[in-house]
Amino acid sequence: MIKDLNFVTPESEGIPSERIVEFIEYLREVRANVHSFIIARHGNIIAEGYYKPFDKDTKKRLYSCSKSIVSLAVGKLYGEGLVDLHAPLVSYFPRVENPTPEMAEVTVEDALTMTLPQSASHYCRFPTLDDPDVIDDGDWTDKFFHSDSVCDKPSGRLFRYNSHASCVLADLVRKLTGKNFLEYLRPELDIIGVSDTIECLKSPTGCEWGSSGVLATTRDFAKIGELLLNLGEHCGRQLLPRDYMERATSALVGTAFDEVIKPGSYGYGYQIWREPYGFGMHGMRGQVVYCFPDADFMVVMTSNEPDYAVKLYYAASHLYKQICDTPLPENPDGYAKLTEALHSLEIYRAFGEGRSPLEGVVGEKLYKCKENSMGLSELSLSFGEETGILRFTVRGEDKLLRFGYGTFCDTTFPDKSFYGKYSNRKSGREFRALVTGSWQNESRLFILADVSDDTPGSLGIVLEFSGNTVAVEMRGKGEGILDRYNVTCSATSE
Repeated sequence: MIKDLNFVTPESEGIPSERIVEFIEYLREVRANVHSFIIARHGNIIAEGYYKPFDKDTKKRLYSCSKSIVSLAVGKLYGEGLVDLHAPLVSYFPRVENPTPEMAEVTVEDALTMTLPQSASHYCRFPTLDDPDVIDDGDWTDKFFHSDSVCDKPSGRLFRYNSHASCVLADLVRKLTGKNFLEYLRPELDIIGVSDTIECLKSPTGCEWGSSGVLATTRDFAKIGELLLNLGEHCGRQLLPRDYMERATSALVGTAFDEVIKPGSYGYGYQIWREPYGFGMHGMRGQVVYCFPDADFMVVMTSNEPDYAVKLYYAASHLYKQICDTPLPENPDGYAKLTEALHSLEIYRAFGEGRSPLEGVVGEKLYKCKENSMGLSELSLSFGEETGILRFTVRGEDKLLRFGYGTFCDTTFPDKSFYGKYSNRKSGREFRALVTGSWQNESRLFILADVSDDTPGSLGIVLEFSGNTVAVEMRGKGEGILDRYNVTCSATSE
């Protein structure tokens, strides 16, 4: 089992070492921003890779894979007779008064399958340019049952992705057991070897952010994934109810309008996605577990990749198609190449040349921006031997962002508004960021900041120079404050 960290050669599990080297090369070729991966078959690890500066002790935000872990906890509730999946969900929350009629009919199973009479889920408000200091103290469960987005759709029919329901399911575990869902699963997590470093961010009222908040190492993530692959069984012992796990990993509802796996997707169970060759967990920006049950095969990845649904699944499924039913002859040369490839993994985010002769012209100049919606007022660049510096001012606040030349600079992003352990509560610290600068041609500089912390995301900055002017574009993607860094404008130096 993965708990035992039993490493074997790929050939012993029917996969040529060269195919995993190709897997690594493909991810680099398509510029997939992968941070780690574990590839396992029959409970044995055939490849484990970490892209520097990340390592086996790095905890990653699992985003919507948190939903799948909450589902495991609900499965345990079901197995212990603590919950009726067909009972109205609100019946477990006496504190909720006068729910809307439509939401009063929602069952526990409806929440698990995301078949709710809602057009959208609005459980959490994020900062905007107009309201950068938003604080939401509301009870997410109460909001759910008094939804302002109720639509004319029967409960229990028609899938629509809904993170709010997952938060309420996490609250359900706490309500019925007095423990958060990770504490409640602790006996099972101990059995499969999950460390006590796993944790979950919280809602404003202190309940766990069950839709998005789990942080875990890649190894812990893989151990939970293996429990899912084996439908709740570990070493011949059924830790979670088999009938629940079979339904959880089935296509109980159609997801034709969803594009987690493009084009279209393959159905949804209890907070678990169906896939062309099996099922799995999917988290925003590429936190994934892909389970291929007929081959007892699993690929686990963490990343900061917005286009993961295509890139990562293709890489994993291509490996799956290479599996042989019987062990292959050992291949020392191929395994040596794989070992070298694993040891040399490093984040690579350059999109051009590291340096340009224009640096001597534009360096240290102050550029004043025309009025724009982001409030970007001025910027300047400095170019040193090891790193460059972008200085810019947003709504009167001066910011400094260091970047590497064609390689990453392990630094921080100049904003202290990222959420901390509580949603909608500023952490008061700058988050870790890997920042690269590369010249796409002699006059166009591209700076990419990958925020890799409790909240991952990215900010791309393009600066295109001509004479004494520069065209500026920033595009931020992620959760919360990064969405505020979006602008297209021009600036002029004196």
